[in-house]
Amino acid sequence: LRWTTKGKKENQFQGKIIFQTKVLITKKLRPETKDFIKKSDSKTIEWDTILKNDFDGVDFLTPGNFELELRIDNKKIKPKSIFLGPQMIQPESNPFT
Repeated sequence: LRWTTKGKKENQFQGKIIFQTKVLITKKLRPETKDFIKKSDSKTIEWDTILKNDFDGVDFLTPGNFELELRIDNKKIKPKSIFLGPQMIQPESNPFT
């Protein structure tokens, strides 16, 4: 999972993934000192990162389904601004599964 921003404006990216089964974080990408990407329990990953013209992200493994909620600057991101996978599929809602 990656989140990105372009330009000079700083944005705060927050989110939560709730898994049906246990999850393993395999990699955290570019978190700064004040940022966090963490498991809040065995079935949840949460993050709060600040970006300016950069990207952050997290890689994870899970055998089950999950629900994902994305926010920028404490506001839910509109589905038209979310792109999934190489096909750039857009979910119908946020949160989505």
